[in-house]
Parts: sequence; C-alpha cells; structure tokens
Amino acid sequence: MFGNCINLEMLDLSKFNSQNAIEINDMFFNCINLKKINLSSFHIPNVINSSKMFYKCKRLNNLNLKSFGANKVSDMSAMFFECESLTELDLSSFKIRGYNMKETFYGCNNLSQLNIDFIRINNNSLTNRMFDGCPNLSSKIIIKFFSQINFN
Repeated sequence: MFGNCINLEMLDLSKFNSQNAIEINDMFFNCINLKKINLSSFHIPNVINSSKMFYKCKRLNNLNLKSFGANKVSDMSAMFFECESLTELDLSSFKIRGYNMKETFYGCNNLSQLNIDFIRINNNSLTNRMFDGCPNLSSKIIIKFFSQINFN
C-alpha cells in the first residue's frame, strides 16, 4: 500500500478501517524516512500475514500497536526488519501463532524492550535470525507465554 514511499515522513491512518484485512504484508515496506505513524484505530483480528510490514522503516522510533488485536497472525517474518530507531515495542495485543518468525526483529539494534503476552512456536516454526542484531534486548524481553520453543 505504501511500500517504497521513501520520502514519506508522517502518516495518519487513525480513521483507516482495517477490520476485514487478511494480509498487510509489505504495507510500509522500505519507507526509510517514515518517522511517525498513527495506527491508533487499526484493528486486525483476521490478519494472517504481516510479514515485512515495517521492513526497513529505519527512522520510526515510536510505534503504538496496542489497538491491533491480532489473533491469527502466523507470518511475521521480517516484520520489523532493520527498524533501527525503535527502542520499545509492545506486542501485547498480539496472539502470535509463530509459524514464520524468521528475521522478525532482525537489525533492531536500538530495541531495548519487547513486550509479548502470547506466542506459540513449535518445532516446525521458522525462527532463523529472529533476534539477530538486537544487542540491547538480551535480558529485556517480556514474554508471558512460550510454547514448545526452539530457536534453532
């Protein structure tokens, strides 16, 4: 939808109706200058694919996803890939069924706090390089539930 909008700096989607969306992958793909985005009314209960949604949004430092209510997401691969300016991320409104979590937070080198309430990962899940390039996260991931976790 806004992929490769490299000059886009601010975006207000507070009136956007996302209720029936199923795939929001690549939505802000490579929006390298996007600094501020209002997604306060985004509610995505039916979305299954959010891969590369914020891929290389390098200047985005504040992201409020509390309204998302994502209950069916199974592909979050590279969703926040190289979001270098993000410092905190609250995904507590997500119920992640992590079949493809490959490179989800790859290169988020300033991310220091991550809040996830529910994530189900099993032995068939793809988790390669899920947290690679996140040196500040080491012990600051707040996860309330992990199921059959295997990060190989």
